[in-house]
Amino acid sequence: MFDLHHRFLNGFTHVLLNPLQLGRDTVDALPAVPLAVRGIQPHLLPAVLPLVALGHTQKLDLVDQAIRWQHDYFKPYFSACLVSDATTPHVVSHLSSIAVVAGLASKQRFLLRFWDPRIFSQLLRILDDVQLDALMGPVDQWHWADLAGMCRCRMRGPHQHAPFRLRSEQFALLQRVGAVNACIAMLLRAGRHVDDPVILGGRVDAALVHAAEKTGLRDAEDCRLYAVQTVVTGMPAEAHPQFKHAVARAAKGECSYVGACAELTDQPLGAPAIASTDDRLWEQA
Repeated sequence: MFDLHHRFLNGFTHVLLNPLQLGRDTVDALPAVPLAVRGIQPHLLPAVLPLVALGHTQKLDLVDQAIRWQHDYFKPYFSACLVSDATTPHVVSHLSSIAVVAGLASKQRFLLRFWDPRIFSQLLRILDDVQLDALMGPVDQWHWADLAGMCRCRMRGPHQHAPFRLRSEQFALLQRVGAVNACIAMLLRAGRHVDDPVILGGRVDAALVHAAEKTGLRDAEDCRLYAVQTVVTGMPAEAHPQFKHAVARAAKGECSYVGACAELTDQPLGAPAIASTDDRLWEQA
C-alpha cells in the first residue's frame, strides 16, 4: 500500500478518485474534475483531483482520510497518483478519450477501467510499451498500489502522442482481466503469497483458457477455481486423480466443479493437501 504520511501528496500533481469506491458525495466535496464520456453514466467514471487546487490544510485532511480508509478497508484510497506538467483539462480530456474502446469485429464498445489499479496492473502484460505510453498521454508518471499491496510506478516513454489502438487479439485478454483478478484475490484470501500480480496474472490467464477450452468446464466460477488450483499445483488440476474425477463429474453435468471439490476437502481453494511447485507443466498442455 501507499506509505501515507503528511507530505505524501507533495510528490504528485493529480490523484484519481473513484466514486464507486469512495462514494459520490466524498468525491463531489473536493474540487475534482470527473471524466466525461458520451453514453457512460458519470458515476461509473473517476474524477481527476488537481492537488494545486488544495490548500495545505486540505491536503493534510485528505491524507488523514486516506490513512483511515486504508486502515479500515485494506485498499488504496487513491486509484492512482499522477505526475504531469499538463493542465488538468488536458489530463481529463485525454483520459476521457481512451476510457471506451470499440471492438474491431463489432460495434460493441467496452469501458476500459484503467483507473482501477487492479486492471492497470494487468494492462502491463497485455499492452505493449507504445500502447501504454499512448494510454498515459500527458501523464509522465503513474503510481498505484497493486492487488498484493505493492506500490508500483510506470514512467511514460516517448510515445505519448501515438494513437491509442488495441490489436484484435488483445480484446479476449482484456475481457478475462476480471476473472484473472478474481483468481488472484482468491489466492490472497487463502493466505497464498503473491509476489507480482502482473506475472501471476499471465499464468492465471493461461490456466483460465485451458479450463474453458480443454476440460469441458462451462461455469465461470468452476473455471476460476480450476485456474487457481492449477497455479497452486503447477500443473493442470486434473493431473491430480481427485481433481480429475471432479472435472469429469462437472463436465457431465452431475454437479459443479466447485461443489465436487467441496466434497473432497474443507481446505481453502477446495484443494487436498498438495505440495506447491514452481514448475508450470500445465503451460505445455
